[in-house]
Amino acid sequence: MPPTLPGPLIALRPVSSAGQIFLEVAVAVAVAALVAVAVRIRRRWGTSMGFVVLLATLFGSGVEVVYNTAANFWYYQPHTDALFGTWGRSLPAWALGSYAPFYGGLGLLGWWLIERGATRARIAAYAAGVWVFAVVTEVVLVGIHVYAYYGPQPYRIAGFPIWTAAANAAICTLVAVGAARLSRVTGGPRQWLLIAAGPPLVSSCLIGTTFPMVSVLHAAHPTTLALYIAGAAATVLAALVIVMAVSLIPRDGLADSLIPVSVAASRPAKLVGMSG
Repeated sequence: MPPTLPGPLIALRPVSSAGQIFLEVAVAVAVAALVAVAVRIRRRWGTSMGFVVLLATLFGSGVEVVYNTAANFWYYQPHTDALFGTWGRSLPAWALGSYAPFYGGLGLLGWWLIERGATRARIAAYAAGVWVFAVVTEVVLVGIHVYAYYGPQPYRIAGFPIWTAAANAAICTLVAVGAARLSRVTGGPRQWLLIAAGPPLVSSCLIGTTFPMVSVLHAAHPTTLALYIAGAAATVLAALVIVMAVSLIPRDGLADSLIPVSVAASRPAKLVGMSG
């Protein structure tokens, strides 16, 4: 069985200080901006879904170390501002916090498009755009030396194995569609229960769709052909999850369920006036 930890060239490499500071600031600013967006959503439309999505995806960061171990993913340790460490790995604060702006922020964007009447085709285009964005983002992050993928990874672009990106796009799409669908059948305090769905949803994509790849990756002597087939299988599984989620949106889109608080508050008074 191959080692689950990287060799010394990666394990002893210090994190890029500039890259780490940039990400800490960027994630903090993004989280603050999204909290402001959630407050705006709450005040204007009276729904807590913005906060629910952000907290659920942040809660989902708890599975990060499991995925890191399975996918041969490594945050550089020397000089890192680690929040904590486990399984021989460090987990930087920016990495765990990034779940909210990436999965939560992009998920909220998709939710907003659906609530504004986006058609199924438009949500499919949204999912494809998130997929491309996920690839570009990780190519950049690998390039600024804050983490690395190691082992015999297939489908590499500038050090980033793109077979992982489809799972990230699937998570964002599930968040978007799930928030839109569930907001129509839950309301008030019950919406907050959806926070518990964060870890299962994230792990179902990060682990549930990538198991062919990580299984072969950790085999004793994986062949190149097996690695590429497994990477393609993981991508196809994630793509099918995206198709499943997008299919839950009607061809012509869903009716907007967001009613401004001012309008909702005025309806009873209008009804009373009409009945008198």
